[in-house]
Amino acid sequence: GACLAACIDRNVLLYDSNNGELLRKLRGHTATIYTVSWSADGSQLASGGADNTTIIWNGDALKGILKFTHDTSVQAVAFHPTSNILASCSNMD
Repeated sequence: GACLAACIDRNVLLYDSNNGELLRKLRGHTATIYTVSWSADGSQLASGGADNTTIIWNGDALKGILKFTHDTSVQAVAFHPTSNILASCSNMD
């Protein structure tokens, strides 16, 4: 079904977009998360924030499959609209 991702403090919360039920809480960041983005095909979710990291989560198991860092806090993550290419930027990029 359709899933909505929101970031609250150090957690990514996943909600059922049909009824608002909390489905899952993803933990992996060590500071406030500022941004989340789903890939176009829904197979991956990216998150980034004040801990200078971007995490890519596998859409099926919702496990962190890749984590990389910037020199400063991550302000935005966005997937390409037709592929699984991800852009992330910090406040110094």
